[in-house]
Amino acid sequence: MGIKLENISYTYHDSGSLKTHLGLEDVDLHIEEGKFVAVLGVSGSGKSTLMQHFNGILLPTDGKIRILDFHYRAGEKATQIQELRKRVGLLFQFPEHQMFEETVGKDIAFGPRNFGATEEEAHSAARHAVEQLGLDASILELSPFQLSSGQLRKAAIATVMVMDPDIYVLDEPTASLDQISREEVMKLLRSLCTNEGRTIVVVSHRLEEVLPYADEFVIMGEGRVKFHGDAAELMNNLPLITESGMIVPSSLRFMHDFSERFQTSFPNGHYQHQVQDIAEYVSKVLGGGRRA
Repeated sequence: MGIKLENISYTYHDSGSLKTHLGLEDVDLHIEEGKFVAVLGVSGSGKSTLMQHFNGILLPTDGKIRILDFHYRAGEKATQIQELRKRVGLLFQFPEHQMFEETVGKDIAFGPRNFGATEEEAHSAARHAVEQLGLDASILELSPFQLSSGQLRKAAIATVMVMDPDIYVLDEPTASLDQISREEVMKLLRSLCTNEGRTIVVVSHRLEEVLPYADEFVIMGEGRVKFHGDAAELMNNLPLITESGMIVPSSLRFMHDFSERFQTSFPNGHYQHQVQDIAEYVSKVLGGGRRA
């Protein structure tokens, strides 16, 4: 089933006052299982609020949600939240919010231990997770405060990976990482999606970073879904990207210009069905190989 939101709205109540403001407004969104979806938008567009609905940190003010086998409707008591959070791993935008133990190893092993794993099983899972992310296992003995910002970000990702969730929900997972580490993380997430059937949802404000890897793109603005589609559809909505406050990647602009020239060359529609295939090929080449 994946994730399905129907007419979701969420209202924030300002602490210490009667003021409220909308975080989400009338959102309809369906993310299929096994897809890699990038959620894009500027600060304040509703990205993070949306993500926190995916594992029950926030529950809707209006509307209903179905996530895997879990159903939640506004105004009804939420049940099975712990089980939901076991199957939907969430990485916060700021990794220090997820690191609270005295060592990195204890932090990463906390989730498995909390759900019944033995100490040995939890430690083994933690070690495997950090090694998948290209970190030396010796980092497990360090305090989170001894880590660089990039190491801290990877360690936070490991706290999600170690739970082996069905759905990964990652808010700016590559922030603070250098270019090589960013590509490593994105390729790992793509592999989890392609080879293990995991659903990957990544929040980002860098379209150029997720373009080579994502199957679908969601653009948020003012708490609403402004766009949901694949790269070929996104290519035909370049003004919307700019209006949403993001930079259009050169690869996407090239795809758009190439497609327009190709269609102009065949005004009667002959070969027009090949345009999307060619656009996807160009995206793979300029993006560094989406399925590699």
